[in-house]
Amino acid sequence: MYRLIIVDDEETICEGLCKIVNWKSFGYEVVQVFNDGKSALEYIKRVPVDVILTDIKMTFVSGLELAKYINSNKLDIKVVIMSGYREFELAREALIYNVKYYLLKPTNLEEIRDVFLKLKTELDDEGQRRQMLKSNQEEYRELLKLYREQFFTDLIMGGIRTKEAVDERIKAIKLNISPQTTKICLLNLYFEHKKLHKDNYDKYAFDATLDNYINSKSENIKYFTLLNTDGNTQVLAVSLTDVEICKLEEKSLAYMHILADKIKSIFGITMKITLENTFPNLYEAAAYYKPLVSSADKVNSKIEDMISRDDLLYLTKQKRLFLTYVNSNDSEMSRNLFDNIIDEIKYADINAVHNFIVDLFAGLKSRLGMLGMVLNTSLFRYEEIINANNINKIRRLGHSMLDDILKEVVKYKNAMDNSVIQKAKEYINCNYDKNISLGEVAKYVFLSPIYFSHLFKQKSGETFIDYLTKIRIKKAMELLHNPELKIYEISEKAGYKNTKYFYRLFKEYTGLTPVEYRESITEGRLKNWEEEI
Repeated sequence: MYRLIIVDDEETICEGLCKIVNWKSFGYEVVQVFNDGKSALEYIKRVPVDVILTDIKMTFVSGLELAKYINSNKLDIKVVIMSGYREFELAREALIYNVKYYLLKPTNLEEIRDVFLKLKTELDDEGQRRQMLKSNQEEYRELLKLYREQFFTDLIMGGIRTKEAVDERIKAIKLNISPQTTKICLLNLYFEHKKLHKDNYDKYAFDATLDNYINSKSENIKYFTLLNTDGNTQVLAVSLTDVEICKLEEKSLAYMHILADKIKSIFGITMKITLENTFPNLYEAAAYYKPLVSSADKVNSKIEDMISRDDLLYLTKQKRLFLTYVNSNDSEMSRNLFDNIIDEIKYADINAVHNFIVDLFAGLKSRLGMLGMVLNTSLFRYEEIINANNINKIRRLGHSMLDDILKEVVKYKNAMDNSVIQKAKEYINCNYDKNISLGEVAKYVFLSPIYFSHLFKQKSGETFIDYLTKIRIKKAMELLHNPELKIYEISEKAGYKNTKYFYRLFKEYTGLTPVEYRESITEGRLKNWEEEI
């Protein structure tokens, strides 16, 4: 319902308009009636209004002055002028103030109906455009955030290995930093494992608290989450000003200790912090790789058993990232990550390297199969890998296998993309009531958030946010049929912890507040909203 006020200094006209016209049938609710323009002017300064139906001439403040005030202050209010024939010139003057609709006195019901139905169509269209603009802006902000997170993830994980690639990505993510002077440090956060699995532990509230705090800026330091697994989170601190490395480390650790206190006070979970590495600039970070296995560890036959817990988490993240870039058919990033992995394990016993690379490609085959891509076994030359007697041969074989697999990915692309989006929608439909994010769903279908976002829009014709909102609003509509459920309960069941935000979103999508929608059900005048959205 659109909020309407009626303004006329003739009381009988106001009464007649309120009693005779069935405004609700046109989509309007008369929220206030005034007999002078001055009171109406004071009202719209305080209370949101969608439409004003006003006489053009009144004693203190005229309808024309109301229209002028609304136009000058750029208020989002439509004005419908009522005038007699002799005030027609004044009505024409009202056009200057963006008044498109007017009614000639004496008015009749048919004219009122035509004008206000036409106006409702205009309001509906504007609402849809606003919603689309808002959705696009939200999507842009979310994507820019994801682009930046992905850049630093790729940088630390070995996906970006050259100065040229660093410069290109910095420009693309619109981050005002110099790759030559920007210092970064990598921190690990550990959480009590047992506490995380208690029945009363709210994982989504915990993750949201962690994410909101980390993905913020403090003292000219921007923080990014690179790895978030059960019990471990890896955070990158990026200095936005030229500071000494020791100062960056000191401030970052202090900031994380404040987070640890918050986590302890809210969830009762102890968080430990370690500083893993620092880099004087982004170019050095791109060129860096750390051998995860030293020559002293050659006697062991399984690489996962040779490395620390932190290194194992790091390697697991690299493998997952490798899969997402193969799935996205990004040959450069896939090859860079593969090369970085090879460099990290090249000092291990050759048999351990054989087993690791075979497992890497076997995992890739399995994951792609889960997305509907059945690859020929001949592409996976495991026997040649096992027979390779040095690391360079293994690297060349890996490159060759990767090239062949990527050619097949192109052939399967359309069918696989459809399968990915179907799986993503199934996941959303089952988890809409939780605090799910684009990144979480992208991870579920083995894609990078950026690629997944573009693919979702391309295949479904709507953004991830729009689809998630649509599913939640539809569920809320179903729940509103149950009179025993309170609005705040419905809001939570539909995935919105903030009831006020839920109210606003529900009205944007349906044109009604949740209360009005429920009243429509009771009064039997409900249109088929579920099909429309």
